[in-house]
Amino acid sequence: MFRQPFFKIILMVIILMMVTIKPLYAQAPEGQEYTVQPGEWLSQIAEQFLGGRDRYADIVEATNAKAANDDSFTPITDPNVIEVGQKLWIPVAETAAAAFAGIYTASLPAADTPGRDMTLTLDANGAAARTIDYLNGKAPIEENGAWQDNGDGTATVTLTGRPGLESPDVITYRLTGDTLTAIDYDLEVYGAEGLSLQKQTEAVSTADTTEDVVGIYKTMLPGASSPGLDSTLYVNAGRSARLVSDYLNDEPPIDETGYWEIVDEQVVVTLTGQVDRAYDTPVVTTYEVDAGALVEVEVQAIPGAYVPRYLPFDALAAGREPVPYDAAAAQEEISESGYAGTYKGFLPAATCCGRDITLTLSPDGPAFIATNFLNGDPPIKDVGTWVEAGDGRIDITWDGADSPLMLALINGVLRTTAADDVYGDDGLTLYYYPTIALNSNLPIVTGTVTYRERIALPPETLITVQLVDVSLADAPAQIVSEQMITAGGQQPPFAFELPYSPRTFNPTRTYAVQARIAINGQLRFINDTQYRVLTDGAPNTVELVLVSTGRATAASADNCVAVTLATSPETPPGRSKYLAYSDDSPLDSAIVGAILSVDSQGGDTTAQWRDAVLPKLGLCTADFAPDQVTVYNISASQATVVTVAEILFDDSVVAQEVRLDLELVEQPDVWQVKWGGVRFRCARGDNTTEWQPELCP
Repeated sequence: MFRQPFFKIILMVIILMMVTIKPLYAQAPEGQEYTVQPGEWLSQIAEQFLGGRDRYADIVEATNAKAANDDSFTPITDPNVIEVGQKLWIPVAETAAAAFAGIYTASLPAADTPGRDMTLTLDANGAAARTIDYLNGKAPIEENGAWQDNGDGTATVTLTGRPGLESPDVITYRLTGDTLTAIDYDLEVYGAEGLSLQKQTEAVSTADTTEDVVGIYKTMLPGASSPGLDSTLYVNAGRSARLVSDYLNDEPPIDETGYWEIVDEQVVVTLTGQVDRAYDTPVVTTYEVDAGALVEVEVQAIPGAYVPRYLPFDALAAGREPVPYDAAAAQEEISESGYAGTYKGFLPAATCCGRDITLTLSPDGPAFIATNFLNGDPPIKDVGTWVEAGDGRIDITWDGADSPLMLALINGVLRTTAADDVYGDDGLTLYYYPTIALNSNLPIVTGTVTYRERIALPPETLITVQLVDVSLADAPAQIVSEQMITAGGQQPPFAFELPYSPRTFNPTRTYAVQARIAINGQLRFINDTQYRVLTDGAPNTVELVLVSTGRATAASADNCVAVTLATSPETPPGRSKYLAYSDDSPLDSAIVGAILSVDSQGGDTTAQWRDAVLPKLGLCTADFAPDQVTVYNISASQATVVTVAEILFDDSVVAQEVRLDLELVEQPDVWQVKWGGVRFRCARGDNTTEWQPELCP
């Protein structure tokens, strides 16, 4: 009878404790008071005062600690809910100051060098150091000094010893996320564009790649609403990066800065913002290093989409890197549509990186040329007019020039026809921009070619790999792209790359990769499986495993015992029905002239023919044997043997028939092959059920 009153007493005590007792918080850190304004939230305030959105928890902890001893502050129970007019306590002592400590980098333009790589180090103890490398082969400029946190989300850095300046270099920065932006600085030193540095995290690797990736890279992409996208990527020695994207439409280029690092032997470029603003979310792009070029790694491969490939500009300018170009296509395009359009030229330079030249010929006569030394200076621009001078030549008269610039269309490019001091003895070559753009960044199908047999290939072995359109079952496969590889002493697997044009790619069609291996023109290996790619969920990389055609493996009569045998008194198909073996034949002609031993007077003669002929043909191995052997006995001294193999050699051949004519050259059992031929039954074409004396398409 005492349980209910006792329970009520305990419940009342608990309620009273909850109402009258405040939580015990830690002591509030040093800081400043702040009143929430309309439209603000905690992460935004944390970014403003503490340099990072993720530091809102520091404000929650400090405010709650302050509220424990000051009733004017309301404890924060839900960081997602704050009220306009609510008082917050912003920590400004060690907690906020620690956000500034770190290493910051920037890539900046320079007047007479490729640029400036700047590294600023702010130690937690208040020391500061800065290094500026002008990328001109000279020692970097090193400066030391101190920095202090201003308590309002900014810090002031004071550096002494800067060459050419009597007074210290004093800059006040605001930290937004990982970006340190100068808000008070010397305009004469840093210009109106200001100064923005990116904080380097521990994830940044200082490891080197197997190739030196530092340099300037170019890529050119087709445009949709503009003539195209001309991009220049700077990968600087100080780990800073810069990407300048020009849409060739008279609008200022987009200039982005950031940093780069090496991760798993790939180059990872992180762009943190443009010159005048930082990005809320950095743009991260990964590149594979491929023969000196940087190829963008697709986050999600999209069949038929261009894949940016950045070529080393110094190699382009010096002629060591060929310009991706289809001269015949460019010649045809210019001949049909006229000279109007955009052209690109690449030349070396005496003092810097090279000359990136862009020529624009407007349809109504104006001409514009921009020469960019890629050293941070604005391009040098000239304006004039152009006219067709006949015989495949145009003349451009620049404003203020005494004589015109004469260019001739030669094999798809515009070339200077007269000596010009500006362009040196070799003159100027200008490539039609749309053709470069179409050929610079083609998507590719990649993979390897191998086979299971343990057979070494001689150096002259030729591996042919093709990307084909196999959409139509009643038509030959259409070759989209082809690569021919000479073994040169190498052994499988052989890597291949098959580029294809996005303009002709059709996502509704079916594509496959096929391969053949030939030695001295004689087919040795071929794929018997269709390797589909690109569409209907198929990949863009495949590993082809070829099978032997029978001529490159050891053959044995023991493997032929199950082959169906037949004899026929009829006349075999005429020789004209076959593709004859010869020295010029794409097939194996070694069987012609071969000597066989067959006792035509003994028992089971048909089996003897089978056991003698098939191993010579290489058609009886542990992996493969033909379906039937038919012997036509013409006379006691002549015979014809026909073998039929119904097998899918690749996606075009479904069956092969070989005919051998033999002659008795020595009694009683020595025979010699006097003539040989082959014909095929193809998987496509008008008469797919009939034999034909030619290779299938």
